[in-house]
Amino acid sequence: MRKNQKYFLLLISTIAILLSGVLVLSLISTQMPLNGSTKSGGLKGSITLNYNEYVSVSISANQFGKIQWSFSGSNTNVGITVRAMEYSEYLDFVGGYSYTYYSLSSGSYYSASGTWTPSKQAVWYIIFWNHDSVMQSTYLIYSATLVPGIPAFDFIPVIIGLLSVVYLSLKTIHNKKQITF
Repeated sequence: MRKNQKYFLLLISTIAILLSGVLVLSLISTQMPLNGSTKSGGLKGSITLNYNEYVSVSISANQFGKIQWSFSGSNTNVGITVRAMEYSEYLDFVGGYSYTYYSLSSGSYYSASGTWTPSKQAVWYIIFWNHDSVMQSTYLIYSATLVPGIPAFDFIPVIIGLLSVVYLSLKTIHNKKQITF
């Protein structure tokens, strides 16, 4: 291998490692806010929920990210149910039809928080629902945040870059001629 080729491979490997590092750091350190709400607009909100009323937030997320959610109600007698569902199921929920969902909070608490990992890429709806049997109102403060994840294939350039650097270093050491006096 020529000297220029070695330097070129080393340069490409270094660039791949740097770009991968920037990508990984940007994904790890970023928390992206969610957009939309069917009742009060926004990822963080507050609203008075009467019995059987809800507020929802739509989120585009995949199985590599996590959704952090929280709520706090003013009425300690009213538990809030939190569910996650895809768009088609959300339409069934709104229409009063049977639907499939992921239970994030069972309705036993007036204040709670948690983290949920979606099962696949989709637009997800997080529902904060006053469905408590006491049939009272509560003033609810709620939020939801998408924490993006890092797919395993994002590390491939880093691995290739590191292997290239190791290979070139070993090859250079092996090809060096020792000068003896």
